[in-house]
Amino acid sequence: MKISIESLGNHAVGVAHYKGKVCFVPYTAPGDEVLVDVIQSHKSYTVCRLIDILQASSLRSEPICPYYGKCGGCQLQHITYDAQCSAKEDILHNTVDRLYQDDVCIAPIVQSPDVMHYRNSVRLHRGRNRYGYYAPDSHLVIEIEQCSLLSEEINRWLSAIPDNDINRFNHMSIKNDNNGTLIADNRPGRLKYSVTKPVSFSVYADIKTFFQSNTEMIDEWLAVIHRMADIEEHHRILDVYSGTGIIGLSFAPFVQHVDGIEISNHAVNFARQAQHDNQFGNILWHVGSPERIIPTLKPWNTVILDPPRQGVKETVLTHLCRTFPERIIYVSCNHMTWARDAHILKKFGYIVKEVIPFDFFPQTYHFELVSLFERE
Repeated sequence: MKISIESLGNHAVGVAHYKGKVCFVPYTAPGDEVLVDVIQSHKSYTVCRLIDILQASSLRSEPICPYYGKCGGCQLQHITYDAQCSAKEDILHNTVDRLYQDDVCIAPIVQSPDVMHYRNSVRLHRGRNRYGYYAPDSHLVIEIEQCSLLSEEINRWLSAIPDNDINRFNHMSIKNDNNGTLIADNRPGRLKYSVTKPVSFSVYADIKTFFQSNTEMIDEWLAVIHRMADIEEHHRILDVYSGTGIIGLSFAPFVQHVDGIEISNHAVNFARQAQHDNQFGNILWHVGSPERIIPTLKPWNTVILDPPRQGVKETVLTHLCRTFPERIIYVSCNHMTWARDAHILKKFGYIVKEVIPFDFFPQTYHFELVSLFERE
């Protein structure tokens, strides 16, 4: 059937309407006139497969990757970068309107300085002869020689990995820092990330610990978090889901005290090492669940939440709101769970004042956001 793509929905899928149903079509762009086949039909929507582009949208761009459309590494190389960012802004606005149901000030998305070769962390899977990504919605491995999203350091590693290491590891994680060090499952070690703003300090990680994969955006990301915190020297800060400590460490020189809460003792060990090496004496790291630790600590002026994709448990939000912080800064990598949690915070009297999306992941449907909540 012939349809016109109107917009992009979640997961970067084209959205159209046909005979009263919503149609979802991967690898299309707003403005495309396309011929599609229906592969799944439901009561209110259909999932379609692109057969042919009858008239291409002006938003289209030629993908540079030979694997594009086959592997699941990215979903938006067929669209210009400005159009990708506009689509992500629209998706966030629609989510807020549907789930938060209140007026929210959402800033334009902060674009990535690099739209290719920005990614310095990846987990690949073993195929017959090489590593690769899973195909979309599959565990079929699409083997790759290079990836246009990965850093030059990781691509060089991919070109040189010995055959016996491919045979040893079914999955392979690879990371590099911004100081020239690369580690992998077959090449263990420690990474040292240098942060320059709002103050110069170093953060550590290894192959098992999380760190942002687009490190070129970290300084601007931290600057936004600090501006929202509106800190003074006597303030106390709580960093929940603190990981290896980057957010808490960045506040230490400017406030009286920082508490960090993290479930992973392994990650906290790196945070404590960074605290020692950077000579920050006013941080306490707490290992355990936030709902257990928060009631045992003194209140804070500002709480910073940086949870995994699942968002924050309602019990954690309840314990936090009972400490009555002046503001809550919520950093999220999942706008859907953020909107759910924002609705809960509103019940406790915390209202969204500002949301700034960040495009940490060009060419993919993923993005992050930083938001400020204040008590009414």
